[in-house]
Amino acid sequence: MRGAKLLLVGLAACGSVKGTQTIDAAPADTAVPDTTAGPCNLAAGFANPAPVPGAANVSGATVSYDELVIYFSLSQGQSITTSRAARKTKSGAFPVGEPAPGVPDLVLAPSANEAETVLYLQSGQGELLRMTRANPTADWANFTDISIAGVDPFISRTALYFSAGGDIKAAPLQSGTLGSPVRIDSLATAMSERNPVASADDLEIAFNRDTSLVVASRTSTTADFNLGATVDVGTLASVHPAGISEDRCRLYVTAQVGNSAPLYMLSRP
Repeated sequence: MRGAKLLLVGLAACGSVKGTQTIDAAPADTAVPDTTAGPCNLAAGFANPAPVPGAANVSGATVSYDELVIYFSLSQGQSITTSRAARKTKSGAFPVGEPAPGVPDLVLAPSANEAETVLYLQSGQGELLRMTRANPTADWANFTDISIAGVDPFISRTALYFSAGGDIKAAPLQSGTLGSPVRIDSLATAMSERNPVASADDLEIAFNRDTSLVVASRTSTTADFNLGATVDVGTLASVHPAGISEDRCRLYVTAQVGNSAPLYMLSRP
């Protein structure tokens, strides 16, 4: 599960057996931008983790591309509540957050689309779930098991990424409908790959390879991802990716600090 540990009996990283297919995560080929142009050097690695103000315990968090909204799981006793927090600026502090209305107890790893009208989660039995709503202020409804075994869902602009059987998989979004999920072969190793989060342009993906944090990239959305490079997270422990900023200059992660899972931000120069 993305983020720090939660006490839930029966959580299983279920999934299908390793396959042999690859996926093009976008319907059209997208060229990689100039890596030295823009607000940061995209060829440089992420470094220098700094705590994000206000986000002191956000287990299983996912961060929106605009860096203003987080969905996360809050564990209190035997209850696990899906919560949402929003800040006004990228440098501002997140408030404590509130329960996401309509989301049932004991579901995990929330990831919402940009419009906040589709929410993906996982069950404690390792099944992917979906909820929808008509607009961003309505209660979540239409709780559905989407009949895909997996954990760690992350919904990007073009695909649903998740992990199953120790592999990263993706189901392409076609006019809002999920296609068949397939393994991303270029990321697969003998180790366990989990907790994927993809950039807005689908040219980078951050994930865990066993206990390491890895970022992989590709030159276009029809190219294979490279195997990835390990990110230096300093003294942080149990680090899990939570999101990549739209400009790909910042990587958000959670880490284990005592019984809490605070959010950190790593940057590119």
